[in-house]
Amino acid sequence: MPEQYLKAYTSDGKLYGVPKDFDTNALFYNKTMFDEAGVSYPDDTWTWKTWQDAAKKLTKADENIYGLAAPLTWQGGYYETIYQNEGSPFKDGGKKSGFSDQATIDGVEFWYDFTKNGSATPLKEMAGTTGSELLLNGRVAMSVDGSYMVPVIFKEKYGKDNIDVAPLPKGKTRATTSNSLANVISANTKNADAAKRWVAYLSTKEASEKVAESGVVIPAYQGAADAWINAYPDKNLKVFTEAVNYAIPLPNTKNSSAAIAIEGDVLGKAWTGEESVQAASDELAKKANALLKK
Repeated sequence: MPEQYLKAYTSDGKLYGVPKDFDTNALFYNKTMFDEAGVSYPDDTWTWKTWQDAAKKLTKADENIYGLAAPLTWQGGYYETIYQNEGSPFKDGGKKSGFSDQATIDGVEFWYDFTKNGSATPLKEMAGTTGSELLLNGRVAMSVDGSYMVPVIFKEKYGKDNIDVAPLPKGKTRATTSNSLANVISANTKNADAAKRWVAYLSTKEASEKVAESGVVIPAYQGAADAWINAYPDKNLKVFTEAVNYAIPLPNTKNSSAAIAIEGDVLGKAWTGEESVQAASDELAKKANALLKK
């Protein structure tokens, strides 16, 4: 399995969980809307400029249709563009906020620009909905989402008929966030032997391929992902497995969750026009650093 997922569950040289599946992100897009607008489908040649230009061409604001769903969210949102701009939300091993660094701020600025220039669904209209819901309702032409949304989007007739996926466009570098889940055993279990046998079975190629064939998640077992891709053979699902080569694990250090929890409220001041992205990022860095010191 990919080394980064083993590292995610390793501490002081000991493995505390056996990775069972992982996710990466890609650009879901509506082929019908692209065809109607005369815009070429996204592919691995797309850059940030290509992305912004396409979003503008696909927007019909008078019909409440937008090029992109760009919610104020970290995973599948501004963290993707932060990493694509060679920034990072955390630095010094998670001990300090990265939101004081210009590369990070510019990554947030790029994500916000879709909303600012009117090619993304307005923030107030994103309340109570998701990018995938807007995509399935024909309200947006593109949405960044994880591989875990594949069974949701492609089990819908509208999704099957109209939607496909492409790699996330490239900024200074190609990047996507990634996460994995693992099978673990409680240290207090009364059935240690049975639990070990069960986790051992779940970690086999046989069990991984059965999970993959369902099309729900990408198994971490090396070589079993092909069965997941083949669950929807007419869709470009290989972009999710290929993304492992440039995927960056979601932050998981002491107090990082507390720092992430305040991001929406602070950066929201930029989305509402109360502050510039620069000012909101500076404020966030100060507040996050206070949390990270605890």
